Amino acid sequence: MSKYAKDREFSHEVKMYIKFIYNDAGYWFYPEYARIPDNNVLAVQAVAERGPFPLNEDHMGIQAYRYLTVVSYIEEKHNHAS
Repeated sequence: MSKYAKDREFSHEVKMYIKFIYNDAGYWFYPEYARIPDNNVLAVQAVAERGPFPLNEDHMGIQAYRYLTVVSYIEEKHNHAS
């Protein structure tokens, strides 16, 4: 999706739909391409990169795990496409 949306501006309604889908799935950070204001993504990325490992079973640890899962999936898809 991001390769199609690099320079695209989404309407407010579309951004709210993206937020709903992510939140409904338990993700409290949003894709960068959607340009949704997000106070969590930097903290989630920091925990995902620096730990503590194993990740804590609190809100931030769970979000970091989900972030790492998304990143791993994207990297795997990219490696298979190459």
